[in-house]
Amino acid sequence: MKFAGTDLAHLDTDYDVCIVGSGPAGFTTALELKGSGLSVCILESGTETPTSAIDDLKFVESEGLRIREDSRERALGGTSLTWSGFVAPLDAIDFEPRRGIHDGWPVSRSEIQSNIDNLGYRYIMPSADAFEYDREAVGENCRIPTLPSLDPKVFRTQTPPFRYGRTFRHTFLPENFDLFLGATVVKFAWHREMTREVVDAAVVADASGRFHEVRARTFVLAASAIESVRILLNSDNLGNAHDQVGRYFMNHPKGNVGSVIFSNALTPSHELFERKYQNFSGYVGLRLKEGLQREQGDLNSYIRLEITRDEGNFPKAKELSKAFRSTLKAIGRGDFRGAGLSGISMIRRADGLGQIIVRAVKRMRNSNIRLVKTARLRCFVEMEPIPDHRITLTDRRDRFGVPLPKVSHTVSEHALRSVERLISKIEKEFAQTNFGKVYRAQGALADLLSADASHHLGGARMGEDPTSSVVDPSLRVHSSDNLYIAGGAVFPTGGNANPTLTIVGLSIRLAKVIKDRMGHRAETAAQSHGAGIIIVGAGRRVSEDIVPAVECLAPRAHIKGIYATKRKTVFGPTAAHEVIPLSGLSEKEIASSRLVYVAVPPEKLQSVLEKFLNYNCKHLTLVVETPAVDAKAVRGAYDQFGRVVVAEDSAYLPWLDLLTGQRRVVRADFDRSGYRYHAVAMARALAGDSGQRPRLVSARGKRNDIEVRFDGGLAGRIRGPRDYDNGRILFQTVSGRTVSSHPVAGHTQIRSLISGNLCVGFELEGEVVHLSEPESRLLGRFGNGDTIVSRMLDIKRVALYRLLEGILTGNAGYTLAEAVEDASQRW
Repeated sequence: MKFAGTDLAHLDTDYDVCIVGSGPAGFTTALELKGSGLSVCILESGTETPTSAIDDLKFVESEGLRIREDSRERALGGTSLTWSGFVAPLDAIDFEPRRGIHDGWPVSRSEIQSNIDNLGYRYIMPSADAFEYDREAVGENCRIPTLPSLDPKVFRTQTPPFRYGRTFRHTFLPENFDLFLGATVVKFAWHREMTREVVDAAVVADASGRFHEVRARTFVLAASAIESVRILLNSDNLGNAHDQVGRYFMNHPKGNVGSVIFSNALTPSHELFERKYQNFSGYVGLRLKEGLQREQGDLNSYIRLEITRDEGNFPKAKELSKAFRSTLKAIGRGDFRGAGLSGISMIRRADGLGQIIVRAVKRMRNSNIRLVKTARLRCFVEMEPIPDHRITLTDRRDRFGVPLPKVSHTVSEHALRSVERLISKIEKEFAQTNFGKVYRAQGALADLLSADASHHLGGARMGEDPTSSVVDPSLRVHSSDNLYIAGGAVFPTGGNANPTLTIVGLSIRLAKVIKDRMGHRAETAAQSHGAGIIIVGAGRRVSEDIVPAVECLAPRAHIKGIYATKRKTVFGPTAAHEVIPLSGLSEKEIASSRLVYVAVPPEKLQSVLEKFLNYNCKHLTLVVETPAVDAKAVRGAYDQFGRVVVAEDSAYLPWLDLLTGQRRVVRADFDRSGYRYHAVAMARALAGDSGQRPRLVSARGKRNDIEVRFDGGLAGRIRGPRDYDNGRILFQTVSGRTVSSHPVAGHTQIRSLISGNLCVGFELEGEVVHLSEPESRLLGRFGNGDTIVSRMLDIKRVALYRLLEGILTGNAGYTLAEAVEDASQRW
């Protein structure tokens, strides 16, 4: 379940595994532990979305290379919120011991990659074959010429980048899989047994500044590299008997080191530039051949060629755009004071509007360019692990009294020599092959490469020897039996690759280690009892609502299979469901199922339903999503099924049962509290008499403000756009009373009944609608300040459960005719 850090004051917090941090390392480890029978919690310092309220906790003092303010995030999902989606594996040479440079890795490249190949698709990580360079895979005019000293380096880009928090926020519905937000770990409490350091608890500061302890059998420190080191150093030097914590810090400094004018202009689809690759984008960079690196002792930096276009210099446009983006971000996270300040900044920079228009016209022309004449050389530097490149604590303290970190690291002479050789080889061999002429950027190379670096690696590095490393190959701290570290902090070398793929591979591996060492109580596979339900689609609606609702129907129903176009895993509250290609749907599966739930966008509905036309589906109930589609071609497919029901859960909200008898509604005002067709469905349910929902008589108004009227007299006003955080609902009852979704003087509020952080029902004037235990679990944690509008999405999950339960017991459900009428109000 989801909790606030302040809830720790009254919760029993003993877990099998406690994970600090919800970025790719922590979240992956937690998800891979689901279904193991182990109780797991994640402690996250931030909230579900970034907020400037805790920016002071991200402060870092820099010596040498500057640590960028936006290179770390305190929010659900960590840096996956801000990264650009670039992925690549480390190279073979990064794992090798290299005399005078580094000791390599104590685990093999193939072992890490095998975890990605087996389970990386769950996190949109490509398998090894996506990074193999195939010269023949592209046309001759898109190929890199043969360059004797240089090797291609393949990178892939997730499009869009994978956001852990947004994708997996629904996974915290069950007990014993908990998330605490606003829970900042400041240190570990531990004791010594003989020579071993035993961690007893994570000491947590909540948003109010109060401290709590979270106890567990095993701890995983999965904060950023800088924060993980800071926590260890503040824990009375836990794991630091040999003064290794904080040392060997690395980064990937980057900068523009020159440009190239091509002898013959290239197509924008050239493999050197970003181009589409299966479900990813990608490009090919250039690095020194590994044999040459070994021979010369060079580091493994690489250069990417980026298309440059003449867009001119528009400083006022940049300032206005920056202020506009800041305003949008502040509004998105509910920081209206920040939005106001950014808005004032926009007004002051309004004279940049003209430059924005001119820049847009230039960009439009450039986007239609057919040939590339010049490109920028952007270098990404490998930093070798140096013991004096380190993280230490300063005398300055944060709001909780914890010392703030200082990071000292620079681009070494060794790294600069390696980059210089790389540029020289590119310069020479581009000329020799008549590929292009390279022009060096003005300024010292050290300065060009010191402006930007945002991959924080090392500080708690992995190794066999406790005197020169912090964790062993299993990622367990050498001196402890119950503390592990995950993430970039454990990297012994940095190479040149974006680290997320390797972090995910290590985290999948770590989850296996923990399960094996803790003797996990493997849960038996869910038994296939009750009606079989086929689900088509694997988007947000499926993962957040449909799968949890169907799992709660057990043993009356079970998920027969989830089918979609892409391979992925849907993590439900009780099980992980592997998504099957839609082409694998068989007659046998259809024949043994009772219900098909198709949850795809309206424009894809017809093509999905065509997959069923060759089978006998008359025994099946088809459930389709809102807004309902009734096009002629789709109507023919509907006829193949026994009946068609629309998943309009808004008509099954549990609190609607309170508005009957003397509280029967004669007028409903929906202010930003739902999409138009959902609000119409709610009003239709309220206007129903003895279970019969009336027809819509009229609808008049503008796009975001319409007046509706039903048979029987109920009228309503629907205002948009939808905004559950600030929306309201008002009901006028037949007795003349006003019922509200929020506390308002003179109105009666529909209140939630809370017991032990769960909503167990809804109350109005002494009348109560109770929720069953599975329904309360589907809602998740409920706070006293939550309302039927602010938690509408979660309450709709319960409504979906009720709708599906009714279908399985023979109820008519929400009919296609009703839903089509509702959908007509989308204007």
